[in-house]
Order: sequence, then C-alpha cells, then structure tokens
Amino acid sequence: MRLPLPTVSLLLRPLAVALLLTGLGALCFAADAPPTPPAAAPKEVRGIWVVRSTLTSPEGVRRVVIHAQRHHFNTLFVQVRGRGDAYYQSALEPRAEALAGQPAEFDPLASLITQAKAAGLRVHVWINALYVWSSKKPPKSAAHLARAHPEWLAVDASGRRCRPGGAQVFVCPSNPEARAHLLAVIEDLLRRYDVDGLHLDYIRYPSANYCFCNRCLTAFAAEQGVSVETSPNRAALQHLRRQHPRAWQRYRRRQITSLVAAIRKSARSIRPQAKLSAAVIAWGRYQRNFTHSAAYARVGQDWFGWIRDGLVDAVAPMTYQKSTAAYGAWAKGVQARWPRFPVWYGVAAYRVSPKSAAYKVNAVRQVGGRGWVLFSYGAVTREGANDAYLREMDRYLDPPVIPVPPARMAALASAR
Repeated sequence: MRLPLPTVSLLLRPLAVALLLTGLGALCFAADAPPTPPAAAPKEVRGIWVVRSTLTSPEGVRRVVIHAQRHHFNTLFVQVRGRGDAYYQSALEPRAEALAGQPAEFDPLASLITQAKAAGLRVHVWINALYVWSSKKPPKSAAHLARAHPEWLAVDASGRRCRPGGAQVFVCPSNPEARAHLLAVIEDLLRRYDVDGLHLDYIRYPSANYCFCNRCLTAFAAEQGVSVETSPNRAALQHLRRQHPRAWQRYRRRQITSLVAAIRKSARSIRPQAKLSAAVIAWGRYQRNFTHSAAYARVGQDWFGWIRDGLVDAVAPMTYQKSTAAYGAWAKGVQARWPRFPVWYGVAAYRVSPKSAAYKVNAVRQVGGRGWVLFSYGAVTREGANDAYLREMDRYLDPPVIPVPPARMAALASAR
C-alpha cells in the first residue's frame, strides 16, 4: 500500500505558490568552477518526456502542444534521436524509419518548435547519446552507424561486440570516431534549431559488463604503466583490470564524464543560452554515499560529480520508484546534498496511478525541488487520444495547476 507524504502545510503554502510564480533565473555554470547560487528563485519546471513515437505525424505533434498547455506544463523534452536516427532533417544520420509514411519535407522537430513557442512552451531536444539500436532487425539504412561503423560498438567482458539483434546496442564512449560523430550531431542540432535546451539520455554504459574493447583495455593498461606495443593479449589485459578493480571503475567513469565535458564545451560555443541537462540513473534506494549508487558503481555515471564540477545546468533523475515514500527519500536526499542546483525529478507515470503521480510531485515541492518531469506523454495521453490521466492527476496537485482559459483552449483545438 502506498501512503502519500503530508501535503504542504497551510503555513508554507503562500511561500510555495510564490516560488512557483517567480521567473526562471539564468543558470549557467563554468565548466571549471562549482555551481553558484542563482540570482533569483527559478520557476518550477513542469516537464514531460515526449517519446519519438508521438512525432510520426503532424497531428501527433499538434496534440502534444494542446495537451501540454491544457495541463499547464511548461517544458517539453522531445526525443529527436532515439536509436542513432533523426526525427528532424539531418545530413548526418538517417531519417527515422517510423517517418517513412510521411512526406520528406515533414520535420517533426521544426513543426513542434513553431507550435510550442507560440504556446509559450520551452523545447529541449532529447537525444539518446550512446544507445544506438534496439530492434531485432538491423537498420534499413546502410548509413546508420550500427551498419556503417560496427567497430564503434561496445564490447562485453567475454569479447562479444554489440550488434543489431542484441538487447541493447551501445557505442563505446571512449572511441574517438564515435565521440566525434555524436558531437557533430549535437552541433548540427543546436545550430539549426531554436531550442531552449539539450537533454542527454543514455549517457552511460549499458551495464558493468561493458566496454571491454581492445581500445579500452589497452588505454587502461597504459594508465597502469603497461605498454602494449603489438597485438594486444586480451587475457593478459583482462587479468590486469581484475587486479585493479577500483582503477578500472575510475577509468570507465572518466570516459563518460569526459564525454559530457566535451558536449558541454561544444554546446556552449554554439548556443550558450541553451540549458544542458541529463536524464540520470536513480535505481533502487537513495544512497547517502553516492559512490554506493548504481549510477556511480555500475554504469559509470557520476552525475553528482557533474553537478559539482559544473558540467551540466540541470539533471533529471529517473526516480521511477512506485512507492511515494521511496521516491520522497530520493527527493529529500538529493535536495539536501544539492539545495541550490536545478534538479527535475522524473515521475514514472506509466507505472503509477494519477493520484500517486501527483503525490510524488507534491513530495518534490515539499523539499524545495526545482521541477519534475513525467514519463511519458504517450503513456498519460494514450499517444494523444485521451488526457483522462492528466485530468485526474491535476485534482491532487498541491498547489493546483492554473487552468488555461476556455477561450484559449478552443483556439488551440481549432488551430491547424
């Protein structure tokens, strides 16, 4: 049984409302300095993750904006790179196969940006950074990196390289060609589209079982003072990393962190006003010692370190716990550690009732969180067909959402 956390007290409610209505301060941290307090209390980010399956038609795009404004969201995290493909016009990656039935001139991202801006919504482009394929069938396009550059793909501890048909196809985060390609994709997006932010997902290893390619093993050996001048002896290299497990974990974390730093530098040079955020791992119970967390210890994602070093402007922990008490423990713990940093807590709406989702949002507000993001738009609207979930959720939010005037909603619904 899930019990709700106490609601905001009557004494604190005016303060909570005041915080919600204040403007979003500029939050831009230098990559070589810790984050500093914002000049003003930021406005609450009320976000929703829009999975790429929603972007396959003009009508689907239009309904995203209608539902988002109707339910008083202010930020859309729009997945435009799902599996090494493009839900926008790109010369660097193949057009998403799901768009095959649409005219070539249909640009889901451009269409959504135009409509969202008109409705007063922020748009953050959401990209899966290192996760590049998941279907059992290989990509149709020969230009897809999983086909064009299989040497970029990660290798497991037994020496098997990822390939289409496997459960998760990731690129190796230390491969320089793969990194350069990812940076080029990001730079292209930020140059050509007027977005408010860049949102990184799957900026990590798939598990502790990756990556053990020859490049990773030989680079690690060099760090340990072992020179590999000829063809690498994988057995010897594997033995070396087993001898130094902590050093090996540090090496893995550095590959991810250095990639985040490179993205940060590149994004700032092109669109400095755009916020860089990341969807980050928050599996299991909250760990007061972050080094014991799954993110840090298993998948090389030191997102506490990213906050500390100013590599991101915000994080969105995927706090997908069904229990409101467990969810609240994450919110309370992270806020206690980073009280001045923008943390937008994920809510797994697809797993819980509307009432439970609302209680989780209330828990974020109680501890002073800067925002929250629902996963996902498709789940809570049945891909735009029905917003009953959101209407029910609205009833339990504290403070409640501010309704959109009926005349404005009628105009939105009739707009084409």
